[in-house]
Amino acid sequence: MRGLAGIAGISVPDNGNCNPFESSDVVSSLDLQKAVFRHMGFTGIWKKIIGDPEEPFHVMIYGPGGKGKSTFSIKFATYLSKHLNRNVLYIADEEKISSKLKEKLQLFDAYNKNLAVTGKMPKSLKNYEVVFIDSVTSMGMEPEELEGIQEQYPNTCFIYILQTNKQGSFYGKKKWEHLCDVVLRFEAGTVKVDKNRFGKVGEYEVR
Repeated sequence: MRGLAGIAGISVPDNGNCNPFESSDVVSSLDLQKAVFRHMGFTGIWKKIIGDPEEPFHVMIYGPGGKGKSTFSIKFATYLSKHLNRNVLYIADEEKISSKLKEKLQLFDAYNKNLAVTGKMPKSLKNYEVVFIDSVTSMGMEPEELEGIQEQYPNTCFIYILQTNKQGSFYGKKKWEHLCDVVLRFEAGTVKVDKNRFGKVGEYEVR
C-alpha cells in the first residue's frame, strides 16, 4: 500500500528511514506538508560550502593531486564524527593504515570514538552513517558499483573522491556526477562548488 500513501485516508507508516517516504510513493500534498525530514545541522564553513543537506546525502570531490582533497575530506570527517556525533568510516585506499594517515589525523585533531579508518572496502557498512571513499579511482570502482552500494545502504551518506587527468577532468564516466547531490572541484587553494542541491554554487578559499 505504500504506493498509495496519503490517498483516501491511507496513513503514512514510519519506515525507519531518514526520509519518511520512499521514492516510489504517491504522497498527498497534505502529508508532505506535515512530513519531517532529517537534516544534518551543518554550521560554519560546511554550511557555507554545502548548505544543510537532508540525510542521506552524497558528495563527489575531485581535483589533481596535492590540492587538498584528502585534507578537506579528513576535516569533513572530523566535523561529522566529532561535532555532529555521526558514526563515520574513512576508507583510505590511497594512504592505507600508515604513519602518513596517522599524522594527518593528529594534525587536524581528528581522533574520536565515532571515527574509524580502514585501508580497503569492508564487507559491511551497516554500522556507519557516513562513509568516505578515498579514492574510488585508486580502488578501480565504476559508477555502477558505487550506485549498487548506495542502493544497498539507502540511509548512508557517501563522500567519494576522484583523481583527475592532466586536462583537469576526473577519471571515469560522467555518471559519477549523477550519483551525488554536491560536486566539489579542488584547485590551488580553492574549492569550486559545481553542483549543489542544498545551496549555492560558487568558489571558496580552503586552508
